[in-house]
Amino acid sequence: MERLKQFVIFYRKARTDLAMARLAQANPSDEIDNEAILFHLQQAVEKFLKSLLSFHGVATEKTHDIEAIAKKGKASQIELPLYIEELYDLSEYAVEGRYGQIHDDIENIDIYFERIESLKCFVEEIHNQSQGG
Repeated sequence: MERLKQFVIFYRKARTDLAMARLAQANPSDEIDNEAILFHLQQAVEKFLKSLLSFHGVATEKTHDIEAIAKKGKASQIELPLYIEELYDLSEYAVEGRYGQIHDDIENIDIYFERIESLKCFVEEIHNQSQGG
């Protein structure tokens, strides 16, 4: 039962991060930079992956490294979308990376949104199954 509770917590938080990123992108402001949007996208991927691991009863460490989380899932025989590797670069925008460097060339942001929306749907199917629907 605890694994399903963790699954739902990570799933809901991931949806919130994705919604925050969408909201920021849809409402450009001098006060919101692209790194803030990418931070929320990174957080969404991280939490969607952690929700999948939780659903399968695999404990997650406190890490923001998307590749490491995905590899743990794969090592645990958890099915992940083929495009997951395209999201590894988002780890640069995790908490630690936000203070290191500024990126002017944010060309993949729309692709990230597309892939993360697909990841959300992938996890949502599992979420719906866990709710009996």
